[in-house]
Amino acid sequence: MIPTKASIASVLVLLSLALPGCRTAGLLEPGRITLGTTSAQAMRSAVVGALAARGWMAAEDESSVISATLIRRGHMAKVRVAYDANSYTLGYLDSANLHYRELPDGTKQIHRNYNKWVQILMREIANRVAMQGAGATP
Repeated sequence: MIPTKASIASVLVLLSLALPGCRTAGLLEPGRITLGTTSAQAMRSAVVGALAARGWMAAEDESSVISATLIRRGHMAKVRVAYDANSYTLGYLDSANLHYRELPDGTKQIHRNYNKWVQILMREIANRVAMQGAGATP
């Protein structure tokens, strides 16, 4: 059987619709992360330092809240970090070219790189808090 132009076109359309889904995952929403620092200033220092070290551009929105934007290879992610003396929350704000979508069942999906960037940022914050506790300067 020889494929027709119509069958080839149909397969290409299906692949173009399916492939972006292969790179998406459930949106990572870590909730409150408790690290046990000694002050809000120490937590702010850890968060701001981690954002800068990982290439995020930070802007303080209000007291104890920072929004940060990361731009990588034509993709943009924006998060909100709210912190206090002992913990922080990190949440999704916006993105471009990361295939963010909310499914009918309420599940949120995004390109898996977003989740990777957020996990790296969370590790960096934790490392900086740990270094502060050990008396080291990050």
